[in-house]
Amino acid sequence: MKSERVTTNLGSLLSLSNGKSSPERSSNLPYPVYGGNGIIGFSNEANSSPGTIIIGRVGSYCGSVHFSNSSCWVTDNAIRAKAMNGNDPRFLFYMLHTLRLNDFQTGSGQPLLNQTILSQIPATIPGLSEQRRIAHILSTLDDKIELNRQMNETLEATARAIFKSWFVDFDPVRTKILSEEPYLPPDVLKLFPDRLMNSELGEIPEGWTVRNLGYLSDKPQYGYTASAKDEIVGPKFLRITDINKKSWIAWDSV
Repeated sequence: MKSERVTTNLGSLLSLSNGKSSPERSSNLPYPVYGGNGIIGFSNEANSSPGTIIIGRVGSYCGSVHFSNSSCWVTDNAIRAKAMNGNDPRFLFYMLHTLRLNDFQTGSGQPLLNQTILSQIPATIPGLSEQRRIAHILSTLDDKIELNRQMNETLEATARAIFKSWFVDFDPVRTKILSEEPYLPPDVLKLFPDRLMNSELGEIPEGWTVRNLGYLSDKPQYGYTASAKDEIVGPKFLRITDINKKSWIAWDSV
């Protein structure tokens, strides 16, 4: 039997309220604090219950949409949205992503979304059983994506640790110098020398050379001037501010 669909507006589907000024934040507290574009820290206080949808209401992240499975604090840079009339909150979260909320923003300088604008946006929804099926499929995919992201983070951390061990601390060389039990396969270990020598950077493996970056790159040049778009329309837009000392490139902001 085909699910009946109803066309209405967001004000009939969601209870909307503005967030409040952020409480004191830290990294080891229980409740996530949401700004206009996701979690910005953690707090001892919560002003929103599990299942809250968070909508960025001001600035460059105006119209961004996030979902909290747990109690949380929503700041005044965002609007809190709770499902009404028995609708599935997860489905409404995914539906909001399809509505391009930033297209409804107002303000010539600072982009802005408010409760009045949001409540008047039209939307078409299926019955509850179909809402739940759609939400289940999409949330399962999201869970898989998140698992893959965590696995990638683990692999990146492992790669960084190996790089530091081999090419900063020179552990394979020191293993050979001290005649310790090798922890690397013989074919890998034999690629490293068994002596260290002094250089202007300190000790380095024998046979290695200190060079500057210009020796390793061919015709370095500045990047080109261009403008970025909020929508995903092509290659990532990499800025100087996206390059940092902690993780080289902050891909979340690119």
